Amino acid sequence: MREPPDSRPPTLTPGTVVAGKLRIVRTVGAGGMGVVYEVEHELTKHRRALKVLHARAAQQPGVLERFFREASAAGRIGNAHVAEAFDAGRLDSGEPYLLMELVDGETLDQRLQGQGVLRHDELAELIGQACEGVQAAHEAGIVHRDLKPENLIVATRDGAPFVKILDFGISKFDAERTGSMGITTEGLVMGTPYYMSPEQVRGASLIDVRTDVYALGVILYECSTGVRPYDARSIEALAVFIHEGNAMPLLERRPSLPADFCAIVHRAMAKDRDNRYPSARALSEALSPFRARATRRRDSDAGAAGTSKVGRPSSRRLPALSSASAPISSVTPSTDAALAATMGGDAPGRRARMVRAAWLIAATALLLGAIGAVAAALFARMPSARVSAAISANAGSASHPPVVELAPLPLTPSPTPSSAGTPRPPAATAPSLETVRAVATATAVVQVTRVDASFPAPAATSTVKSRVDQTGLAGENPFR
Repeated sequence: MREPPDSRPPTLTPGTVVAGKLRIVRTVGAGGMGVVYEVEHELTKHRRALKVLHARAAQQPGVLERFFREASAAGRIGNAHVAEAFDAGRLDSGEPYLLMELVDGETLDQRLQGQGVLRHDELAELIGQACEGVQAAHEAGIVHRDLKPENLIVATRDGAPFVKILDFGISKFDAERTGSMGITTEGLVMGTPYYMSPEQVRGASLIDVRTDVYALGVILYECSTGVRPYDARSIEALAVFIHEGNAMPLLERRPSLPADFCAIVHRAMAKDRDNRYPSARALSEALSPFRARATRRRDSDAGAAGTSKVGRPSSRRLPALSSASAPISSVTPSTDAALAATMGGDAPGRRARMVRAAWLIAATALLLGAIGAVAAALFARMPSARVSAAISANAGSASHPPVVELAPLPLTPSPTPSSAGTPRPPAATAPSLETVRAVATATAVVQVTRVDASFPAPAATSTVKSRVDQTGLAGENPFR
């Protein structure tokens, strides 16, 4: 039975210095067995986790041995996926303590509760990392025996999820490989019932590495579907279900999962341990194709986050993942998110419409500019006196803009005298009257009211020299 809260020993207040060097920063968590503090070393300024076991709990048989066993296991394993232990001993008050690595993140259980079932490739990556730590423990002669989502914490390293394994308190040591005697007796059930293997439920003393493989399979099942493979109202009924091993097929609970992934999960949690993967490494290798997909998807997401949808590079990349309970790094909002904050939820659509409108305005301006340039080139050939007179004649009218009178542009060249025996330059082709009217109307500057039959046609521009220019008789050309 759980102790009443007021019967628990008081927690240490922030600022208190214990063990002569560790200053209490805050209380991370507290329970009937002990308290976990965040502490700072007075000299090195490193932040650590200080686990303090209550004196009353330390008096219970086997509790103190298991408490220090966690520090011993972490020291023996020495793997990056296992939370490291730095020191162990007793405080001045006599309470046992462990000084361990402070892992900033969320447990896999918290992630499951926060975002629901996980993508199978993401889950394969997380459990694959856990397999690496578990394999290192097995090679050191240690079986965890209590793997569950609450004991797998997801931190962040180099912008990617990084799994740490916690709580080797009830781990089993191989006496031949570790030199430590076991403390588990025949018939004593150790572990969390939902994740126990059938041999654990039976209380068998011959527990090997495949019991951890079974627990990892149960974690895969639960995080893929949101439910455990076996559940019951009593431990006895649960033990029967686990022993029978008739879990509902994963594909029936979540048909969208790949069949190969489901086969891996069911083999990991096979009833007969001889049918399971023989090691955590073998399970990790089976999950490797899905882990590779998770890596590619994370890299793709990071690349997409680094570039906005309009093609402009962002100043920083979004972290692939971040902790919900204890954020590790700040997040740079995307362009769409920034627009949505100021323009509402339809910001991306509004931005697209604005871009299209800007292109339309620019194209219209370019078209009008080209038309104006053509008109200017045509009008530049008009005699200045005739244009000035026409403008002056209409300047007194305030009801309409000044009118410029244009002479006709004949469709055939006017006959002009030339020197005997001198060939004429080729006649230029003049634009039609309809073209001039269209130009004048589009620019909204010049209004054509009358055509003068005496206005000569302008010469066409050519990049090829005429015979006149070649013979040096350009001065006698009547068009100049």
